[in-house]
Amino acid sequence: MKVVRNDENNNSLTVAEMEALKQFEQSPRAGQVVFHPRVTAGRSTPDIIAFFEEVGRLSIAILEGRYTVEGNQWYRHEADGTITPVDKLLEGAWQAATEVREELNRELGLTTYVIAVAWFPDMDEDILDAAGAGSVRWICGRSDLAERLLKLPKDHELRPEFNGQYIEQEVAVLSRSSAAVDPEPADPEPAEESSPSVKGRVGALILERVETVNIYITIVNGDTGDDPPLITVRGQ
Repeated sequence: MKVVRNDENNNSLTVAEMEALKQFEQSPRAGQVVFHPRVTAGRSTPDIIAFFEEVGRLSIAILEGRYTVEGNQWYRHEADGTITPVDKLLEGAWQAATEVREELNRELGLTTYVIAVAWFPDMDEDILDAAGAGSVRWICGRSDLAERLLKLPKDHELRPEFNGQYIEQEVAVLSRSSAAVDPEPADPEPAEESSPSVKGRVGALILERVETVNIYITIVNGDTGDDPPLITVRGQ
């Protein structure tokens, strides 16, 4: 598979990301993978998004470390033995997939289907059996990453029409430079004030840009046939 890295600031990949990159590059599957995809500034982003031809899009959030779950409560197990409750652990993976879908809709006008995936590279699958099924799919461990991702979509979620042309367009959107993503809108220029208009036959009226302009107008009846009457403007 072709791999695209968004590393404008020379950000180094984590150990898990390096392992994933190596596996994707060696995979014979048709498709592309984007590391650190770009979406609108300030929004959630997945760590990786994988595009598999005739399968679809998988948005992957990497959750390194060790976790357990009891009911709806997740816990992170630190190296020193500390166990810390973590609220809504998988919500970030779901939100990141949503942002990818919305970005593709904004830029390409496509209504896409993106599968949210949580990847636990440091855990065995049997540890998370208690998590059960949900909107976010999950995989554990580091082996056979591409093949296991391909098994996640259900039959009705497969996209047989999803080909290389679609993938090229979407990868181009998600691998733009950060400067090209959601530029700050420029403040509108203030409207120029309209110049005063005076009807009638007058001499030259010149208004310089000054702090205050005082204008004195005298209406004088003109000779027969003068229409409108003559106007004399004096002031400073």
